[in-house]
Amino acid sequence: MTFLFPDDANHVLKHEPRPRSELVQAQVMVGYNADDARLDPEVVAAIVAWLQAR
Repeated sequence: MTFLFPDDANHVLKHEPRPRSELVQAQVMVGYNADDARLDPEVVAAIVAWLQAR
């Protein structure tokens, strides 16, 4: 089992450019399903590597 906690990703593994110290809950929640919300690049790389290994 592998756990990945990228510094620039939120808890649903989407890219979050703001530092954790600047996050406001209401703003973060609105961004979960925003049109520009994307998986964090580090998460994508880890998923692709995992799939390739199998």
